[in-house]
Amino acid sequence: MNAIENASKLKNEIQYLSMIRNDEKKISNPSKRNYASFWAQVKEINNLFKTLKPLSRDDRAELWDVGVSGHLRSGLTSFT
Repeated sequence: MNAIENASKLKNEIQYLSMIRNDEKKISNPSKRNYASFWAQVKEINNLFKTLKPLSRDDRAELWDVGVSGHLRSGLTSFT
């Protein structure tokens, strides 16, 4: 894979994380939410950041700042 394909893969995985978070937010009873799926996806994305090469520095920074960090910050507060 090249850098563009790797960035696209990460972007898709981050979008999937967003979908998981949004689906879980629809469940009004917090004890019924599947937090494990959210954290499993976070772990998968973290592994991709470590292993996908090449990935441009700019893409890495943008995907991390806008994607994962943003979803983690909002995910933790929106699950409550």
